[in-house]
Amino acid sequence: MLHSHPRDAFLSRTDLRYSLRVPGFVNSVVPTFAQPPTDPSLWGWWQYVDDWSSCSPPVTDPACPKATVITFDAEGVREVHGY
Repeated sequence: MLHSHPRDAFLSRTDLRYSLRVPGFVNSVVPTFAQPPTDPSLWGWWQYVDDWSSCSPPVTDPACPKATVITFDAEGVREVHGY
């Protein structure tokens, strides 16, 4: 899950309580949403195993399988292709 916060990159109480708690699920927070850094290494990254643990950003490698991106918004739920 990728979302942003006004200032710092952290998992809020809402994030900790309501994010998907599925083993392997990755949660990322982009800080300073008014002027977000474009370098993903400056975002916050966590992976759920038995609890949330900080992790490194995923590596973009042509040999790796493409990511599955699901978008939830006012227009509904859909898979975004091309990642």
